[in-house]
Amino acid sequence: MSVRIDLPAAGAVLTAADGELVSGALRLTVTGHGPRRAAVFVNEAVAETDEEGRFTCEVLLAPGEAELAAGLLTGCPCITQRVTVTVRISSGRTAVRPPGNRP
Repeated sequence: MSVRIDLPAAGAVLTAADGELVSGALRLTVTGHGPRRAAVFVNEAVAETDEEGRFTCEVLLAPGEAELAAGLLTGCPCITQRVTVTVRISSGRTAVRPPGNRP
């Protein structure tokens, strides 16, 4: 029995458009599947799968390369999948060109 992350996909580059910016990090909804009616986790977030084995939960990811680790929370919790993603958060600054260097 294992837990699998459906979204985000491994290798995804995530931006503010993929979630919500919170204190310099990205709050992201993770979806996946596992055994029916089971307690699962993704990083520190805990969720329960539904009758069809689907789950959703929210995680907070800092900018840069991040790992999502998912697994079952029964007995001895064990990770059954790891997904690496990249989080890119814009600083919101606009480029300023020096005078005389106009396009």
